[in-house]
Amino acid sequence: PAGYVTAAPPLHGQQRAYLEVQLQAFASDTRHNDIGARMRGIARALTRQEIALLAAYYADAPGGLTASPPTPIGQK
Repeated sequence: PAGYVTAAPPLHGQQRAYLEVQLQAFASDTRHNDIGARMRGIARALTRQEIALLAAYYADAPGGLTASPPTPIGQK
């Protein structure tokens, strides 16, 4: 949003396949341009299924800061 500085770009609206490939690259330590290795740590903790679900969620998420991540697998 205008006037805000963030350390991460918005994910909503990115293509699902792109998000999935990038999360897998962070998880496998082949992508290194994350500040303080934050994304690598987060992505390593995710299963391939969770990466796919997150990629699908953010690809379909509406714009803005109101989108909430999906409920973790196995939780209601």
